[in-house]
Amino acid sequence: MTDRTHIPPFPAGTIEAVSRAIGDLYTGTEVNQLLIDTGLPLPIADGTKWRRIDASRRIKQNRQGDGRPLVALVKEAMKPDRTLAHRAEAATARDSLKQVLSLSGLKVLNDGRVSRTTRTTTDSEAAQHPPSRLNPSAHEPRVEWALSEHDALDVLGTVSLVHRRLDTVTVHRAT
Repeated sequence: MTDRTHIPPFPAGTIEAVSRAIGDLYTGTEVNQLLIDTGLPLPIADGTKWRRIDASRRIKQNRQGDGRPLVALVKEAMKPDRTLAHRAEAATARDSLKQVLSLSGLKVLNDGRVSRTTRTTTDSEAAQHPPSRLNPSAHEPRVEWALSEHDALDVLGTVSLVHRRLDTVTVHRAT
């Protein structure tokens, strides 16, 4: 999607949902850099990350009169070179962004670009919009773990230690 494509201003609910998803993904310092890199104004320092993103984006959208500032922010925030350090969290954010942006007929691709898609009209349709992966609930097996080989070996070593300790346990019954 090019910057010359007309994108109508986004409603407040979409702006808030996008701001929350991006705010959850990055640190405060990273959020400030993201705003600077996309030409958005830095709002007053107090407030949560998502509120700063929200205020900054609203200021720019109101000045410009269209939704391009939000799309530019999403594109920059979801670039693979920015999300590489936290891929699992980025996948969750991308899924949230796909759902909320589907209400405006847009979607986020895996490479961070934003493109047009079939517009959804209800929250139920948006929730069913195809995510890149589903977030497993507490009792469902997780298919993909963001875990390095070194960390996996640490986990297996710890589990092995616990099993060895359990093998040597003796139970004393109170009489």
